[in-house]
Amino acid sequence: MNLNKLGFTTFFENQIEADMSVGRIMKYAQNHYTLMTEKGVLAAGITGKMQYEGIFPRIGDFVVYSTSDDGSLHLINRILDRQTCLSRKVAGTRSDEQVIAANMDYLFIVMSLNEDFNIRRLERYMIGAWESGAEPIVVLTKLDLCDNLEDLLEQVDAVTFGIKTIPISSMTGENINQLDPFNQPGKTVALVGSSGVGKSTLINALAGSEVMKTDGLRNDDKGHHTTTHREMIFTEGAILIDTPGMREFSSFEGNEGLEHEFQDIVTLMASCKYSNCSHKKEAGCAVKTALEDGSLEASRYRSYINLLKEVARQDKKRTHQQKLLTQRDAKQKRKSKPRIKKWNSANY
Repeated sequence: MNLNKLGFTTFFENQIEADMSVGRIMKYAQNHYTLMTEKGVLAAGITGKMQYEGIFPRIGDFVVYSTSDDGSLHLINRILDRQTCLSRKVAGTRSDEQVIAANMDYLFIVMSLNEDFNIRRLERYMIGAWESGAEPIVVLTKLDLCDNLEDLLEQVDAVTFGIKTIPISSMTGENINQLDPFNQPGKTVALVGSSGVGKSTLINALAGSEVMKTDGLRNDDKGHHTTTHREMIFTEGAILIDTPGMREFSSFEGNEGLEHEFQDIVTLMASCKYSNCSHKKEAGCAVKTALEDGSLEASRYRSYINLLKEVARQDKKRTHQQKLLTQRDAKQKRKSKPRIKKWNSANY
């Protein structure tokens, strides 16, 4: 496989020298990595320096690696700058970044047209998509089970602002061909969505063969959680990145994505009579007027306010963590300095 088929573009080529060996991360587990290279699939580790500095490649990363003289050992020593990156805040109270996928051209946000349909969750995914830099595509699965498609599409359009939305059925094949423009050689597609929406079935449909186990995924209102790890799948078309189901998704940063996803509310706020409007009781408040006349849904506004607070909390936590790290580094530097005993004439 040549590097072009791996998605290697001039963006990455400009970061390396001619004699460097390059691979792309297919899988990883506990710092053991699987690379796809021009020489085929290779197992690799990372340098001790990378481990010490907490630099870990993730699915989709292009990396520079070296090979031992006898060809038995491959060692990753550098990650090339990412062109796009989808990440979220780790689960729990910590505010660390968890990279979901890197260097994808398209991000398929997969949601089923049944009980999994959740506009508020879609808003969260859209924020992550805008932050990632990849082109988002909303893929609505289980079309064959939906009897109110127009209503659901209207709800989706209200929060995606013209982003391409494609309702499909992986079981019957309906509208699958509408994904062909994105399923092209040399392109990378990452699929995200909650458990049971049919990502694995969709991947099989895109690949044209059963490359993913569906674990008996049924064509009804329930699905099974099948993917437990991230994995890159190479097909005759695009390179596909499957991800575990995520019902909760909090963007690692989110400020830019939040403003993009809620551009309707941001525009309203900018047109308020007072620049410091709290959007509660002030006269001339555009947000209040829109809520009263129904042009802005109260649930969407509440979602925006909640996400705004969430992003602010995460920013505060990151700032605090960075302060602690800076203090720790300064303390370690002070400890590492040699102590010079002061000269005292009484000692001589």
